[in-house]
Amino acid sequence: MIVRWRREERLMFKLVGTGSKSGASALSRVGDVCSQPLVWAAFAAVLSLTGPRGRRAALRGVTCSACASLIHLPIKRAFGRPRPQGARLIGGIGPLTSSFPSGHTASDLSFMLGASQELPLLLAPLSVATLSSHWSLIRSRKHYPSDVIGGGAIAVAVTAAAWKLRPPLNQAARPKTVPVTALRTPPGRLGAAKRSAMRFVTNRLLNHFTRPLLERGMWPRTQALIETTGRITGIARRVPVGNGLRGAHFWIVTEHGYGADYVKNIQRQPRMRVKVGHHWHHGTAHILPDDDPLARLRWLQRPVNDGLLLLVGTQQLTIRVDLDR
Repeated sequence: MIVRWRREERLMFKLVGTGSKSGASALSRVGDVCSQPLVWAAFAAVLSLTGPRGRRAALRGVTCSACASLIHLPIKRAFGRPRPQGARLIGGIGPLTSSFPSGHTASDLSFMLGASQELPLLLAPLSVATLSSHWSLIRSRKHYPSDVIGGGAIAVAVTAAAWKLRPPLNQAARPKTVPVTALRTPPGRLGAAKRSAMRFVTNRLLNHFTRPLLERGMWPRTQALIETTGRITGIARRVPVGNGLRGAHFWIVTEHGYGADYVKNIQRQPRMRVKVGHHWHHGTAHILPDDDPLARLRWLQRPVNDGLLLLVGTQQLTIRVDLDR
């Protein structure tokens, strides 16, 4: 393990050198501000003043953040990982806790995901705030990249458990069976704005991070990679999705229905590839407009992935990929 830490120290030096106390760009300076716990506490206080739904979002966010903060402490003690070389001093006596996992990441990401369960429109701006905050932790050499990933895993687990144990009011109030035609209805103006914001976050930010790791087989098998043929360019297009491999079929439930680019590619050319772990599978995709996407998600039993899918999605659609024998 010590050898691996030394390798990451060399990676840190390539990324940020000796580090910098304050960011040079505007986004980096925003990250320096958002990495302060008092900023999130102030935001929760303001959010609670916006009405009943804001109070529910603030309460859920603060509760998830507090749980994540408590959970990460024994993990820190178990790993005892030293901070990166040149870590900024805290009160002149040095960092008081070990490095892995990042408590800042666990707490602020838990707040972001928890509050967004009640108010989905918060997801886009708070994602920018948390991502910039996490980069600030790395840039100032307070944490290694793996520390941030570990803190993020804790946050996802906590908020997924919160969703399962106590669903948000806007989800709990919905009937258990939703007409399939309603799921196929194109989103309105508000839904279109949410879809545009979420596509920017996933396509421009998250996918650029997860796609290379999936291509190298370095990501957990909870995710998979699909490869379709671009309908205009004819170039292979790869998109991370939840692992839907079940027997001889691979199941996909989309976030944005027919608005997703890979769905448009499948409509033009149904032949595609799926990568699960280190192995590629060829197959033919079939769009199933009459399949109930929510029932399909319950059948797939992927609570973490599907909770996030419903949180950021605007229109669900089921696709079945028949894999070649």
